[in-house]
Amino acid sequence: MDDTLPPLSQKASEVSSTLPADPTILPPGLPDAATLAPVSIRSAGTLIGGDSDSSPSAPTLVPDPSWSPRFDELPVTIGLPAIDGYEMLAKIGRGGMGVVYKARHIGLNRVCALKMMLGEHVGRSGGQRFRHEAETVARLKHPNIVSVHAIGNHRGNPFVEWEYLEGGSLDGKLWEADRAATMMETLANAVGEAHRLGVVHRDLKPANVLLTLGGTPKLADFGLAKSLHSESHLTVTGTLTGTPEYMAPEQALGKDVSPATDVHMLGIILYELFVGNRP
Repeated sequence: MDDTLPPLSQKASEVSSTLPADPTILPPGLPDAATLAPVSIRSAGTLIGGDSDSSPSAPTLVPDPSWSPRFDELPVTIGLPAIDGYEMLAKIGRGGMGVVYKARHIGLNRVCALKMMLGEHVGRSGGQRFRHEAETVARLKHPNIVSVHAIGNHRGNPFVEWEYLEGGSLDGKLWEADRAATMMETLANAVGEAHRLGVVHRDLKPANVLLTLGGTPKLADFGLAKSLHSESHLTVTGTLTGTPEYMAPEQALGKDVSPATDVHMLGIILYELFVGNRP
């Protein structure tokens, strides 16, 4: 046996010193609260923090069966990125290219939504598309289009700060005829303003219509929007873009889109609000 090794009782004491004093708080690197039960450490005939044990054994962790994690007291920021200038509150969504967090802008004391692009999508085209969405919405100043506040970068991952809406989305909601008609008139006016400025959304669907607490609708997610006045092409001709269930025929065939493409999708949304399913 190597005489340079410290006694097992000393190693057990070192392990014991690393355990959290408060078992309801997770230390870094241990996301599973169930692994943090108070333990007894058995080593070399000594039971640290418990009764003596006459049979020597290798150090083991023995969970206390009387303990249970108090998840209601766990910090809500576990697993969230730490971004300068923001207090991260919760993860509220995840899409094909990134994740959305609820956060608070510390300087302005304003709750917002941070949409962050994830690593595997942060390429030249992905970063361009992300910035394109923010720049497009920044031009669309309309009360029924979600506002963009700022753009930034966190460890190589670009993010956009958006207006936060607490009312959820239109997805899965069924409305009375009069209210549905009023809702669609509001959305059509917002889409019309985008078209006036040469922007086709290309991905209109209930999930991309967010609501205030009072029920006011706002268009969101312009990630696939196309500028009719721009020569920049972030989508290769012939590539399908959008949600198949709501696509206009020309969009499904990979052909050029126009404002009529969005009108087709608005019609499907109206039908869904009336009937509860798509045509």
